[in-house]
Order: sequence, then C-alpha cells, then structure tokens
Amino acid sequence: MNHDERIVELLNMHKKGTSGSIEEGYNIKENIYHFNKHELFDKKVQVMLPEVFVDMPENLRNIKYPNINRPPIIKTNMQEGMDFTFNILPYASEMKTPKITARYIKGILKKLNPAFQFFEEGNEVIDNSEVSWFDFKSFGIDSDMYNFYYYLDLKEAVLHGIFNCYLKDKENWKLVAKDVMRSICIL
Repeated sequence: MNHDERIVELLNMHKKGTSGSIEEGYNIKENIYHFNKHELFDKKVQVMLPEVFVDMPENLRNIKYPNINRPPIIKTNMQEGMDFTFNILPYASEMKTPKITARYIKGILKKLNPAFQFFEEGNEVIDNSEVSWFDFKSFGIDSDMYNFYYYLDLKEAVLHGIFNCYLKDKENWKLVAKDVMRSICIL
C-alpha cells in the first residue's frame, strides 16, 4: 500500500466503525447519534438514549414482542431494527443480586435455545449500584440478532435493560449499548 492509499484508508475508517461518546454524540457508520436524558418508571431511573429512538407503536410491540410480559418501555429505531427496552422486575426469593439474576436468566436462555451463542459477561458498579450484564447471538425470522442484557440493583427490585440489533451491527453498537447502561442514574 502506498502513502496516498494509506491516507485514503485512514480518512475512510470512520465510515466503518464507531467513534465518539454518549455526551458528545456517536458517529456510527457516517451517522451522528445525539443522546438525551429520559426519566423512566415515574422518575425512578434516568438514562441517556439516542434521540432518534422513539416509543415503539403498540401495533409493532404486539408483533415484535408477542408475549404479554413484554417490557413496558421499548424505544426503537425502526429503520435500523434496533431497540432499547426496560423493565423493573421484583427479586425472586432466591435471586437477591443482579449477578444471581443474570446467571439465572442466562441459564434459562441456554435451555430455551442451546444454539444461542454467548459472548461476554461482566459486573460493574453504576451510580453506587451493582450491575451484571451479558451478551449473545440469537436468531430472528430474517436475520441473526445481537442482544445485550443487563440487570441493575434497585434494592427491592432489579432494572432489566436490553439492547438488540442485527448481528451485523454488533461491532458498531456494543460500545454504545454499554455506555447507555453506564449512563443510568437512580433518582
């Protein structure tokens, strides 16, 4: 590769990847995403979400999330097939920490579909609360999906957050999904 080709390659790198921050906005494959604060669950939780994500219309909720126990908050970018979802779940008597809850849910998912491919898992402290997360590949009707699940301790309950997108977009959105999780504040 000659010098000029290398310069063109460097100039075009932003077209392929993700750069930026949740505070300043992310440049993802030549699209700029700015973030706004959203208060959820009667102002119990605050999170930064991309401003282009909107509440999923009810008719689409019933199709994409047919289970009656679907998350009550679903923010979507319908053009790109991406969702952020949120739910508050009571702790079961045997699951009193996000780490135990995440391990339990991951086990259920493995039993439901042994073909799911799990990537990473981790534990962090966000806004003085424990959070556990994992990500995995699942299968949609027309494409493989990337899923990022996390569980944040709310003392008497757990905040269950999910980000999902097409698997082909995983590398561009995984960092963003983690930063959304890390932006959560308990009010």
